[in-house]
Amino acid sequence: MSSSAGDSPIKQPQATVRGTTNNFVWLTASSAGQVVIQFLIQVVLAYQFGARAEADALAAALVVPVLLAAIISGSLSYVLVPDLVACFSDSQKRETGWRLAGIFGAATGTLALLASLLVMGSSVSIVHWLYGDLPDKEQQTAARLLSILAWQILMSTLVSWSLAVHHSRHSFIVPAMGGVWGTLVTLLLSVAYGRFGIHWIAIAINVGSLISLIIHVLPIIGHVRLGPVPRSHWSRLVWALLPLVLGSVYLRIDPVVDRSLASQLSEGSVAHLHYAQRMIVALLAISTSGLSVIAFPQLAGRLASEGQAGFVTHFALAMRRLVLIIVPIAIGFGCFATAVITDLLQRGRFTSADSQAVGSLIILFMGMFIGASWSELLARGFYTLGDTRTPTVVGLVTVTLGLLAKWFSLPYCGVWGIAGSTSLAFLLNGVMMSWLLASKTDRLILQGSLMTLLVALASAGIACAVCLVPYTWSLGRTWTAAPLGAATYVGMLWWLGNPDVRSLLSRPTRS
Repeated sequence: MSSSAGDSPIKQPQATVRGTTNNFVWLTASSAGQVVIQFLIQVVLAYQFGARAEADALAAALVVPVLLAAIISGSLSYVLVPDLVACFSDSQKRETGWRLAGIFGAATGTLALLASLLVMGSSVSIVHWLYGDLPDKEQQTAARLLSILAWQILMSTLVSWSLAVHHSRHSFIVPAMGGVWGTLVTLLLSVAYGRFGIHWIAIAINVGSLISLIIHVLPIIGHVRLGPVPRSHWSRLVWALLPLVLGSVYLRIDPVVDRSLASQLSEGSVAHLHYAQRMIVALLAISTSGLSVIAFPQLAGRLASEGQAGFVTHFALAMRRLVLIIVPIAIGFGCFATAVITDLLQRGRFTSADSQAVGSLIILFMGMFIGASWSELLARGFYTLGDTRTPTVVGLVTVTLGLLAKWFSLPYCGVWGIAGSTSLAFLLNGVMMSWLLASKTDRLILQGSLMTLLVALASAGIACAVCLVPYTWSLGRTWTAAPLGAATYVGMLWWLGNPDVRSLLSRPTRS
């Protein structure tokens, strides 16, 4: 049964498919493995601390270094990757590429080190300013955790920088495995020492991040150079990066605001929000890490070698693959979120009421998952075209609307208003950026997306119906339903003749 009815036949960029399939599959598998480990870390946290004061304190503390690291380096790859791709693909410019990488690594690393030291020394003041509504004892715990987790700023920044360098060289497997091994170490340490106190969870997070950083940096550190780079080269990158960094100060403050607002509510509200958002972030790793990461340097290369036509063809392929990934995740968790949380987290101090609260929040956060996945790919499309202003302006507008919605809905909807407003803001961001990028390319970036969406919806619906069977059991529901649903979904896509799934699963032929 063919999926091409209603759309013009889609011409697959075969060389690109052959060149990216292995990386795509490996990255998606690594991301899935990392997601499983992240889930298990949440299981340990839920068992030991539930949704009580200690979990609230950890959630409140962790978001601060994550925010600061994202501001310092979260946008670095968007600007640096296209230039490094051009440098590393030309043997005469390769040395310039390593020097450019060295300059940006040294600058962002120094800034992150200063930020880590500042946060560590002023953790008490930061917690009191952000979470003054928390009880004094909880504030003291959060301040202690923040002083430990402050080193996340430096380590996360250096990992982001190394990722930009790796991806510019089309090296994806090593950094992906670094994330897996880092989270695995965090899990093992959490299991071994978590029972001794919440501060051991923070220490485990730091050790895991250090392991990940070492794996990321070791393969490239010997090549990095600190030397002169043409001023026009690096100054152009700085000016392109500046609006992203300034915008990040506002665009990425959302999680801090969420926890600050939730701290005004009853005990457990911050923890419930944290558990739900951690699940969404883990799911985002599947939808974006395996696709957008590969697509970005490929888009830059296509634009450089084939112009806008090559860019559009490859972006349309990436968009269709994104639809195939996010649709089953969104529908599956929309149907079974509470059951999943019950199976994964409901033990020890994590009660059935906690499962119901977190499951409901995940359902409300599904709009955030869809919008963030969608917007991530669209933003990379804009950055490839050299436009860093449009995603920043759109983000400023949608974040502002989301913050206003949270503020006004908090007295009436509590933590549910925070989740719903976040989803609406991310969905609006995706819609606006889709319209703007499609306008630049005569809507060709959406080629085949509608039919892919319809086929994915039908396949996901059938997969969820199949998953109803194991969810009637008392044991092993999610662990059985997840692989069964995934296999059913992929099988349905194959049977319906989806060309992207068939190209991914078929062994590429040699040309």
